[in-house]
Amino acid sequence: MNISDAQKLVLSGTQLHSAGQLDQAERIYQQALSIEPNNADAVHLLGIIACQRRQFELGAELMSKAISLSPATSCYHNSLGNAYRGLNRLSDAIAEYRSATILDRENLEAWNNLGVSLDDSDQSEDALECFDWLMQARNDIPQWQTNRGTVQMNAGQTEAAIASFRRAIELSPGFPLAHAKLSAALLRAGRYAEGWTEAEFRFAVGNIKNPTAGNSSPKWDGSPLAGRTLLIHSEQGFGDVFQFVRYVPLIEKDGGRIIFQYRFGAETLLRSMKCVDVWLAADQPLPAHDAHAAIMSLPYLLLGKTQAVPNEVPYLAPDSESVTAWAQRLGPRAGSRKRVGVAWSGNPAHTNDRRRSCPPNQLTQLADLDGIDFYRLQVPRELAPPPGLKLIDHTEHLTDFNQTAAFIANLDLVITVDTAIAHVTGAIGKPMWVLLPFAAEWRWLEKREDSPWYPTARLFRQASPGDWAGVLKKVNSELRHL
Repeated sequence: MNISDAQKLVLSGTQLHSAGQLDQAERIYQQALSIEPNNADAVHLLGIIACQRRQFELGAELMSKAISLSPATSCYHNSLGNAYRGLNRLSDAIAEYRSATILDRENLEAWNNLGVSLDDSDQSEDALECFDWLMQARNDIPQWQTNRGTVQMNAGQTEAAIASFRRAIELSPGFPLAHAKLSAALLRAGRYAEGWTEAEFRFAVGNIKNPTAGNSSPKWDGSPLAGRTLLIHSEQGFGDVFQFVRYVPLIEKDGGRIIFQYRFGAETLLRSMKCVDVWLAADQPLPAHDAHAAIMSLPYLLLGKTQAVPNEVPYLAPDSESVTAWAQRLGPRAGSRKRVGVAWSGNPAHTNDRRRSCPPNQLTQLADLDGIDFYRLQVPRELAPPPGLKLIDHTEHLTDFNQTAAFIANLDLVITVDTAIAHVTGAIGKPMWVLLPFAAEWRWLEKREDSPWYPTARLFRQASPGDWAGVLKKVNSELRHL
């Protein structure tokens, strides 16, 4: 066999590779290397298989070897960038994507990857320049249009993002991700009717667990129950449940019954909502019912039957015994000192947590304030507290959200980032200051300091991406007038 035979093997392997037959393709690439050990294409393709198997270290090693054999091959650098992204080596990924675009300005996939990675590193303006160039070269790829819209959202360009998502849907009407992203943009812009409609694509994207999967009953259509039994499923995070449970009392029961499937840790607080007939744990078998709905579908199903945001608070309440127990635990108030609860971090598994969580050292700006006792609301307890800020810590007693709500009921103010603490505080009608990133999540709308969802909320927004120092400086100033 000669070198051309080795390359023929590589080409035959790519056919199997494209068909998803990774094991067979790998054997053929290895066979090609046994003939020609320095076949850069075979090494590169083995690296791609490694990354597809999420073996990113091996993938990066193989991509680097392919580059050493053929340094000027643009696609090798793009693939190494992908391996580095898998390893969370974002700056290295960006460097490789840049190399790919320099070597071949027409490597459009590398331009897309570069734009996404720049945005992930909070370089949204540079990312937008990448997508502007990419769209001039080719604007008919739905995924690229959706990626561009995501960057525009993170840059605070909501209307431009809406246009990009609409273009993606125009190119691919059934593209779930574009619909879900469009929903977030419309909701952020306060265009609720269309936003809730687009949100019905959220489970089709595949990154959110559909709690109704396998439920054989029909989906509820929003009509009066008229003697029927409706099962409502919790979904996504605790904050989502606490925010959207406000819609349950708006359902016209008309002799019907409501079963609510809750998440562990939320049930006691949720039980303060008396319109629910049966409470069901997430691991319990489903009882007989006539229709079902996911909780975040309720605004869509009730369109036209209620105002855009029903915002009467409180709509949840901790039990009185727990409130009293917390009052006794905290003891008598020391004169006119204010009690302020603090939470600075959300669930690290949240896709946008790196933007929405505040580095604890930023809260050190509050350490010099007199007349205020700060209480830790942040869990888990192992999470390091803000250096220099004295926090009174009772978190060992925060065994569920009812206890958290009872604790908050005894405070004067809660200062929190966008996490479940904010939704619990708002739902029970206590004053809160919410610390928000530059391009906050859709539920906090845009460019306003109040919230239609929570009348007791005041919003403190970053003036530029990552500017937590500016946010805490303003909080410090306002606390002096508390």
